[in-house]
Amino acid sequence: MLRILIVSDFAYFIFTQYVFTEYKTIHSYADFPYIIGLEIVFGGQFCYPLWYVTAYIWVLVILRFWQCKRSMVNFCIIGILLLTNMLFGTYRFLLPSDIPLPPYIGDNFLTSALPFVVLGGFLKPYIQHAASQRLTSIKLWVCILALCYAELGFLYLMDSRDGDVFLTTPILSILILVLFVRHPNWGKDSWIGMVGKKFSLNIYLLHVLVIWTVGACSRCIGINIRDYEFMLVLPITILICYIWEMLSIKLPLSWKNH
Repeated sequence: MLRILIVSDFAYFIFTQYVFTEYKTIHSYADFPYIIGLEIVFGGQFCYPLWYVTAYIWVLVILRFWQCKRSMVNFCIIGILLLTNMLFGTYRFLLPSDIPLPPYIGDNFLTSALPFVVLGGFLKPYIQHAASQRLTSIKLWVCILALCYAELGFLYLMDSRDGDVFLTTPILSILILVLFVRHPNWGKDSWIGMVGKKFSLNIYLLHVLVIWTVGACSRCIGINIRDYEFMLVLPITILICYIWEMLSIKLPLSWKNH
C-alpha cells in the first residue's frame, strides 16, 4: 500500500507541477512542508481520490495496535465517528456557515475509513447467518431504497452538495454485502467481473489523469463536455488498461489487485 501511494503521489505531483498546473498545490518552497504533512496524515493533496489509500494505510496501523472487539463501547465509538463524518459532510448545513471546513475534516481515516472497516469486522461472524435470513427480500430492499432516495431528496432540498456518507449509507452497505455473500457467483465469469479483477486498481489510479487529459483536450478544441465527461472517462481508462496489459508494460503503477 505504501509503495502504491508513494509512486502514485510522485506521478501526480509531477503532473500537477508541470503539466496540469491548474491543479498545483505547492506554489513555493514554503508550502512544501505543510502540504507534505497534510498528505501524510490525510492524503489527497496531489490527487484527491488517493486519500482513500492514505486512509486505508492509517486504518491498518490503528488496527495493529487497537484490538477492536465487539462491545457496546466500540459500537458507540464507530457510531460517533460516522455521525461526525456526516456532520462535517452531507449535513454540514447544520453548522454555522461562517465556519471554514477543509474537505479532509470529513474525508479521513478516522471518520470514514476506520468506521466502515471495523463495521465489516464486526459483521464477519454473523454474515453467513444473516445471508440465510430474509434480509434480501424485495420488500426490505424497496423500503431501504425508498429511505435512501427520501434522504437524497431532503439533502437536495437543503442544497447539500458536500460529503459522500448519508445516514442510510451504513445500512445499504450492510445489505449489499449480505446480498453478495448470499449470491457469490453473481458476475463471476462476466466481462465486468474480469475488468474489476484485472484492472480495478489501475482504473482507480489513472482515472483522474484521464479526466484532466480529456478536459484539456476538449478546451483545446473549444467544446464543453463537462456534463457527459463521465461517459468518456471510464471507457478511455479501461482502454488504456487493456493496451497496458497487451503490451505487458511493467511500469510502477502496474500492481496486482488484491
